[in-house]
Amino acid sequence: MIVLSYIPKPPLSDFVQLFWYYDGLTFPHEKERVMPDGSVEIVINLAEDRLYTYDPIDPNQSQTHTGCLLVGPRSECFVIDADAQTSVIGIHFKPGGAYPFLGCPSSETQNHNLSLDLLWGPRAAEMRERVLQAITPLHRFQVLEAMLLSQVTQPLTQSPVITGGLFHIKQTNALLPISELADRVGYSQRRFIQRFKEEVGMTPKRFSRIYRFQQAILSIEEMPQYPNWAQIALNCGYFDQAHFNHDFRAFSGLTPSQFATQRGERRNHVPVG
Repeated sequence: MIVLSYIPKPPLSDFVQLFWYYDGLTFPHEKERVMPDGSVEIVINLAEDRLYTYDPIDPNQSQTHTGCLLVGPRSECFVIDADAQTSVIGIHFKPGGAYPFLGCPSSETQNHNLSLDLLWGPRAAEMRERVLQAITPLHRFQVLEAMLLSQVTQPLTQSPVITGGLFHIKQTNALLPISELADRVGYSQRRFIQRFKEEVGMTPKRFSRIYRFQQAILSIEEMPQYPNWAQIALNCGYFDQAHFNHDFRAFSGLTPSQFATQRGERRNHVPVG
């Protein structure tokens, strides 16, 4: 079994959190629910040229994609095929980091799983083929680096929306009013929301809710046996536990207690069934 990650060199490191590679993984379950984190991911199935995703409400409803899949910035969960992770490689972008490579506003891919060729054309299949031809995992990561750099459609410079907006959301635990966020970045509120949605893929308000949700997941991992739900809600910036429960279920499809008892070993992955 191989589980590897790779941090790309600058300037990609400003936009990509990591490249990852799994080979030989097996799971006792057939499907996994994936939690939203507001970022974009490219997934390449190396075992066969197809991938499946499923409806979280009815996992019997599926979509078929090519072996190169773009997971748009999500504010809702979705379900994947666990068996398709036997041999797979991917790119996990930082929030807003995929924008220079998509060729369209990130908002157009929000909550969508798309065959990458719909955005990149034949370059998507070419990338998968080159990765398959690479001999070592390091060589495969380097192929992804080169292909990603060749796909740049916007200047590789971070905008104030990314450097300022996301910074202040994280620094204030996502509690700063949008009007004040915009003021700190130096935009009008309307312009800030427009640019944020274009680059990150969703409104700053929705992203702030996703950020708090992800902080809650981290808190659950730190106290897995006896979670103090009221304390977690308070620490993550929720007004009360009712708001916390509502947001958690809206984003995950599970109650906090269900998530705590059912979650898998990998962050943001919960076995289905």
